[in-house]
Amino acid sequence: MMLYNGASKDRVHEGQRCAVQARPAEQHVMTQSPMDGFQAGQDSEIAAILRGWREHTGAVREWRSLYQKGTVLDVTAESGTRYVLKEVAKGQPVGRRLERLASEHRLLLRLHACGVPVPTPLAAEDGLTYVRHPEDEAAVYTLHRRLPSGWSEPALPGEVRAPQWDVPQTWTNVGAAIGRLHRALAAYPGEIVSWHMVLPERIRENALPQTRGYLEGKWQAQLAQLDAVFTPELTDEVCVRLADLPEQHVHGDCHGGNVLVCDCDVSGFIDMDHLPLGARVYDLFYMLADRMKWRVYDPEGLATTVALFPHLAEGYRRENTLTARERGALWPGMLATQLFFVQVYAHNGNAEHLARNLDALTWIHRHRDELERLLGEEPWHAGELTGQRV
Repeated sequence: MMLYNGASKDRVHEGQRCAVQARPAEQHVMTQSPMDGFQAGQDSEIAAILRGWREHTGAVREWRSLYQKGTVLDVTAESGTRYVLKEVAKGQPVGRRLERLASEHRLLLRLHACGVPVPTPLAAEDGLTYVRHPEDEAAVYTLHRRLPSGWSEPALPGEVRAPQWDVPQTWTNVGAAIGRLHRALAAYPGEIVSWHMVLPERIRENALPQTRGYLEGKWQAQLAQLDAVFTPELTDEVCVRLADLPEQHVHGDCHGGNVLVCDCDVSGFIDMDHLPLGARVYDLFYMLADRMKWRVYDPEGLATTVALFPHLAEGYRRENTLTARERGALWPGMLATQLFFVQVYAHNGNAEHLARNLDALTWIHRHRDELERLLGEEPWHAGELTGQRV
């Protein structure tokens, strides 16, 4: 029985070609780079694992790593159908991992039945939705059809398409899709194994003290940059504005790499394996911060991206409620998101990503007035925001 049909009369994109602009296409910056091929000597092992799904795939033509870690593979069958083979992250006893995987798969199938585009696990020949490594049984794999992204049809002669994330329809449709995802998650009757994310506590007791500890001594200039934003006064304000917001299970990692877009509409939500219980608006300000930080050194591109922010909130509001207090949490939430990324890269010692995320944090702080005005406006009233290098 479906919770709802997943459709909306207010959908912006209904199979029509999105707006195009006379500007060259932009290459999207990914967080990880694809790798060709796979490590030699592991081909036979992967082939043995894939045989568990041969009823679905038939003969397999090739596979390659999608990410540097090599645990997610793009698999192409002889028929041309593409699949994603993913190793389930280790770190827990196998029995507990399989319990969580079964819970996750039940949820994915329910979301799919509700019209939410998610990767649905394919049953292996033994009826299970996973296959264990024939020798190392601690290694567990799942398989699903690869979800589409990009443009479904080639450009017409002479047509120059804007990047999909530069099109207002995309932002409205992404916001609406997140709203439908939240509705389905809120109505899910089963257990969702996750964790509770209390943003003020995470900021005060974890992110700020840990990040300052990582930066102390080695990165004094970066520590000064962080402290110039998160003064005691601003920290108090951010924590107050992010406290006691409406909560439910959310995606929790809602960035452009995990929200697939095809023809300016959402074709899939991926990496649905944690789903924290927290402020539902978290997914919105996380997406806003992600989209702008990749253009923080490109003033023209940044201005284009930021001017589209109101469309995300408007799309969400077409499918779900968005209170005035939640809308007021968007700017401080962007600061919090960037703090969490600074924490990660300071801990990992990744100087390049640390600099980008710190610069994005500084930009959000410096442009508070413009951003708060923009995020509080309807999209048809939204003005231009001049981007500038940090």
